[in-house]
Amino acid sequence: MADIVAWSGGMDSTLCLFDMATQNPKKMITAVTVTGIGFGKHQQRSETLARKKIKKELKKRKLNNIQYYDVNVDSGFRSDGHQMKLWLSYVAPSLDNKDNLLMSYLSSDGSDFFDDKAKMEKAFKALMRFRGIKADLSFPYQHWTKGGVIKELKKNKLIKLTSYCGDPKKNLKPCGKCMKCMSVKRWTKFGDKGKST
Repeated sequence: MADIVAWSGGMDSTLCLFDMATQNPKKMITAVTVTGIGFGKHQQRSETLARKKIKKELKKRKLNNIQYYDVNVDSGFRSDGHQMKLWLSYVAPSLDNKDNLLMSYLSSDGSDFFDDKAKMEKAFKALMRFRGIKADLSFPYQHWTKGGVIKELKKNKLIKLTSYCGDPKKNLKPCGKCMKCMSVKRWTKFGDKGKST
């Protein structure tokens, strides 16, 4: 029985990992990262660098209850718009009985979130039945806004370590133009009074 966080090194999944590790200091948390699923090479490098920095910082804070696993699928499939489904398909088959897989997607990230979530939950349950185990799939931040995530990351001094740009430059700096950059700019500029929509 384990809590497993799908962790990219981005804002939402890093907050989820940090929250799980600090709220359950005596319980081992598993962070699973899926790499090689077709993001641009600069984005993959940016996320890899972010994860290294975050691991180092969490170790410095004595959060030693996190074990890290990488799943390298080495696929050329471009995952724009399908990231949630791809991560689930590569992580779910390795779950054990009574495990809880946490995916930190926000409903404010896309208008089709709840439709995708319902389909994924149905597929997840079918896969678990086929494997003869009981495991849970949860979306703990589904009602949060990006502003709420940014506020919590700032409060916990983690925001500068994360990766968020969908198309970083060669030097791995955020492009400032992609949808993800624009979302971060918007929420940073106007702020957010709460965590949820």
